[in-house]
Amino acid sequence: MNGATKRLRELALAKPEVESGHLPTQKGELKLTDVCFDYGDGNPVLEHIDITIPADQKTALVGPSGGGKSTIVSLLERFYPVTKGQVSLAGVPAEEYGLEAWRQNIALVSQTNDIQNGTIRDNLLFGLSKTFSESQIESALERAGLLREINNFPQGLETLVGEDGNLLSGGQRQRLQIARAYLKAPNFIIFDEATANLDADAEYQVTKSLDALLSDRGALIIAHRLSTITDADKIYFLENHRITGFGTHSELMKTHESYRRFVNEQIIE
Repeated sequence: MNGATKRLRELALAKPEVESGHLPTQKGELKLTDVCFDYGDGNPVLEHIDITIPADQKTALVGPSGGGKSTIVSLLERFYPVTKGQVSLAGVPAEEYGLEAWRQNIALVSQTNDIQNGTIRDNLLFGLSKTFSESQIESALERAGLLREINNFPQGLETLVGEDGNLLSGGQRQRLQIARAYLKAPNFIIFDEATANLDADAEYQVTKSLDALLSDRGALIIAHRLSTITDADKIYFLENHRITGFGTHSELMKTHESYRRFVNEQIIE
């Protein structure tokens, strides 16, 4: 109880995020340039990070667990300001974009796919600022490979998912996130280890849905399994708070000892 009360007090005292700046009006590279970050204690989490995510390519980020991959996602989503360096889109610093507009430009499909106690429709549309026709909703579900399964439920989209979404399988919850991303229609997708806890069949279904979603969009794939990154246009290897190498899978296998060891031992995280 004390822990929950403490968290509620923290939330009540939290300063509101400043919503100002213009809309992202054009496609362009999403970049981290010489980014350093710590949580205010002086202990570096990231040091001098340079990553470029083109608007029409698949970029992957791999490295040891606890190396800062999820922190990079948080910085791209602007949950925290960088300690040093710059996050930018199309050459414009992130701070010059409005927060809501910035986040509407990026969709996050994560491993922690929280489901609210409500209907499938409620969860599909959660956090989206627009209204959508039934045909748009059905199209998004179809493209995510989920429409037939939802139609098989007695109440379809109005089916209650239960506490923690226990009516839905792990693969269905992930594909519901992907369907939401279709409706959101962002320029960039961040796929944060979203197949890590799925069995082989569910992973295949989610990966197939994701591949369709990534067409003509920029993507950052935080990899857990080797199969999700080998076809990336560029792979960055993060260790000891820094990017220690980048290139294609074949290039890194030839030039980067830590990457080669991770691949050979199948400990991509």
